[in-house]
Amino acid sequence: MSRFKFVLLSMLAVMSVGAASLASSASAHEFVLCMKVGPGHKYETKLKCEKGEIGSGEWERVGIGAGELIPAEGISGTSKLEGEAGGVKIIIECAEDTFSGELEAGGASKGEVKFKNCKVLKKNTKTQLESCTVKEPIEFKFKDQLVGSPVEDEFKPSSGTLFVELEIGGSPCKIAGKDKVEGTQKCELPSAGTLQEVHEIVCKPTGSSLKFAGNPAEFTSTESVKLHSKEFWAAE
Repeated sequence: MSRFKFVLLSMLAVMSVGAASLASSASAHEFVLCMKVGPGHKYETKLKCEKGEIGSGEWERVGIGAGELIPAEGISGTSKLEGEAGGVKIIIECAEDTFSGELEAGGASKGEVKFKNCKVLKKNTKTQLESCTVKEPIEFKFKDQLVGSPVEDEFKPSSGTLFVELEIGGSPCKIAGKDKVEGTQKCELPSAGTLQEVHEIVCKPTGSSLKFAGNPAEFTSTESVKLHSKEFWAAE
């Protein structure tokens, strides 16, 4: 074999190992629950599994399997989208939202969120912008994936790059029209790794890679999420 071919094959091998390593790390996270799997495991009862009291029994912390869908739901308090439309810096502030979705294998999930009781504010004064209103409910579908270390949840549109198209109206309202919200948002999981019934998903401006009306935008929200079954769960 010529030296050139040997070097080329060596480079391809290294690249293949690197690609495999990246793929492995990308799928290393998962959602886990306590499940009864038979004798010879760490936990005697479901309660001891949830508390992390290691012993010997039939229960184990197990990741969601391929093809499984675990229904989840959530609510939040005030959420804010800060950006610029029509040359005006604004905040679209919503007093509440509801979330419904499904957790999947490999730390993936998907769902739908609806924002209600929203208003359009001037960013500098936090007061109502003229008579501007935003059409409700603000509703969109998303997909998300556990990423990074410490673990975060990265949200993307369910397809393409468009989260939602907001419709602002009212008279007089100089920024009336339809504007797109696009991009991605990473949110923190303060209690990741701890089995509990309710987990907070905290979205901060530092995690925003969003655009509103073509301009950089920031999103803030704290969502409280639980399973329909009310079982304890964790993100690892």
